[in-house]
Amino acid sequence: MTPVLTLEPLSRAHLTETAALWADPAVIRYTNIAAPCTAAEAANRLDCLLDGQRELPAHTAFAVREGAAFLGLAGCPPVDAAAGIYGLFYQLLPACWGRGVGLAAARQVLDRLGALAPSLVLADTVAGNTASVRILERLGFIRTAVHPGAFCRAGQTLDIWDYALRWDGRNGVPD
Repeated sequence: MTPVLTLEPLSRAHLTETAALWADPAVIRYTNIAAPCTAAEAANRLDCLLDGQRELPAHTAFAVREGAAFLGLAGCPPVDAAAGIYGLFYQLLPACWGRGVGLAAARQVLDRLGALAPSLVLADTVAGNTASVRILERLGFIRTAVHPGAFCRAGQTLDIWDYALRWDGRNGVPD
C-alpha cells in the first residue's frame, strides 16, 4: 500500500526536524554529509536549501509528512534553473524505510516539479544504496555514469552512480 504523504514547502520552521534528521548517522550514511550535523551546521545547511528556492516561481524542497509525523525531506533543487535542470534528493528517517515512503515522496516531488517545465532531472547514489537505486530506476531514471571509488566513508570505498531523467513535457512520473 502506498503511503499517504503530504509535502510541505521547506522553511526555517522545519529547523528542529531537519537538525534531528541530519544528526542521525543512519540517515546521512550515503549522503554528502560526512558527520552528524550540529544544530549550527543543520541551520546552515537548511539556509542553503532555502536560498536556492528564493528565485524560483514554485517550491522544489519539502518536508515530508505522514499525518502530523515528520518523515524527512525530499526535493529537486535547481542545478541550472534557466536550463531547466534540477537535482532529485530524499532523506528519510529510518523508521519509514522499507515502506515505500522514498518512492512515494520522490514521485510527488517530481510531479510538483513538472510545473517548472524541467528539461532534465539529475540524481546520484552510492552503489551500495540499493534502495535508492531501485527508487531511481522505478521512476525512469537512467544511469549515465559511474565514478569508481568516489565515495569514501568509515573505511569503505564505493562507486557513485549518476542518473538522469529527461523530461519532454509529456512524460509523467511512472507508477
